[in-house]
Amino acid sequence: MRCEMNLRSFAAVFLVGFVIGFPLVTAPTRWGSNQNGFGALLGAATLAALLLFLRVRSEPLRWTSGPRIAAVLGFVSLVYSLGLLGATYGLLRPDFVFFVPLSFGVAIMLLRPGFLETLISRKLCLSLTALVLVTAAACLLTTHQHIALLGSHNRRTGFLTFLGCVTLFFLVVTFVRSGRTKRWILIAMVCGAALVSLLALWQFFDPGGSARRWFYDLNTDHRPMGTMGQPNWFGTYLCLLLPLAAAQFLVARTFAARSVALCSCALIFASLLVCQTRGAWVAMACFLAWLAIRHRFAWRKLLPLFAALALVATILLPCKNWEIYRRVTTFGKEIDRASEGSPGTGSSRFGYWIYGFEHLPPHLLIGAGLDTYEEVGAHDETPPPIDKAHSIYLEYALTLGLPGLALYLIFLWGCVKHSTGTPENLISWGLKASIVTYLIQGLFIHDTIQSWPLLWVIAGLAASREAPLPASLGE
Repeated sequence: MRCEMNLRSFAAVFLVGFVIGFPLVTAPTRWGSNQNGFGALLGAATLAALLLFLRVRSEPLRWTSGPRIAAVLGFVSLVYSLGLLGATYGLLRPDFVFFVPLSFGVAIMLLRPGFLETLISRKLCLSLTALVLVTAAACLLTTHQHIALLGSHNRRTGFLTFLGCVTLFFLVVTFVRSGRTKRWILIAMVCGAALVSLLALWQFFDPGGSARRWFYDLNTDHRPMGTMGQPNWFGTYLCLLLPLAAAQFLVARTFAARSVALCSCALIFASLLVCQTRGAWVAMACFLAWLAIRHRFAWRKLLPLFAALALVATILLPCKNWEIYRRVTTFGKEIDRASEGSPGTGSSRFGYWIYGFEHLPPHLLIGAGLDTYEEVGAHDETPPPIDKAHSIYLEYALTLGLPGLALYLIFLWGCVKHSTGTPENLISWGLKASIVTYLIQGLFIHDTIQSWPLLWVIAGLAASREAPLPASLGE
């Protein structure tokens, strides 16, 4: 019992540190930021796999036909992947070695369905298991196995990253079993977002050109990107965090707690404005409308929040020769382009989507493998317009097939459905709102190495079944 309590405490501290520290991992360039984020995720997920092993090593493993078949297939796939990647990359790409601990971390949970169903609902357990199997099949059966397994050199969102995200999800649902621990993790996540938002505001005003000397990509795209490497990726991160910050404000009971939460909301909202990511703006507007309608009877609490956001917008809109306002006015032009069917609509998103739909039919059942959007048409007469679909829905339909896309959405919706979001449980509602806002912005923006792991942590917090800890821990 004492060992389990110590594991819970260590896991909670680790998760608090992860949600604060991981968003701060960056580099002077966007691709360097991706590489550093990938390395940080692999290290964190490996430690998570070790903690999972220490927790479940005493849990009985029932070797019925299902676990036996899954174990054999998993072992064969792992050996094949290690042989393939090791023979191809050798010492040049040692990251393939992380397949062992991350595959092990996922397997020890999936092979104990009886134990897993004490942590999450049975339907959610089945949908996640099916998602892992379909994703593995898509990445192993593709002709672009190297990229699908390790991720492309620039994006790093392949099967190895997916395993790291699933491992973090299992860590959350295994060890975060109390409302108090969940709240501390969410507070830490919002604090990390506030720090990144301060950095984004510095990049926006850029006194003396100092930000451009530290972050080189600002010289070609002046829109702030925080620590995420690119404004659109930054927008995705902020869409995940704004609902959590708003929920923290609504649930705060003391003046000090409300003030801190209100400042965090204002900072995150300000960063959403200055990053000038229109897809994130659409998701933000949907969330704020939902917030106002859903909690309309708590208008006394909402009034200071919306007043603060209005004040932030009033201050920022005229800045830098009305730059943000001029970005807002481009919505009308994009609507006109969309009505004409121009491939340049939405910063050329229509063109990216057309390319994706043209190459979708051969991959409807079994996708081309994660991170292979660019590869499916690499040998065409017309080269791929870009390396991502700029939509999670088209991206996963192409890379995981329609079954994979459906399972991914079913899994996320299962996490949302578990969070009842009753007025008495505002934290649960905030988790639901975070995932729903992510799904809205996903119409226009793809997953990135910076935000994907945090999404899975949020999904784990939403899906975990709360169970009070022993009284000796002070819960």
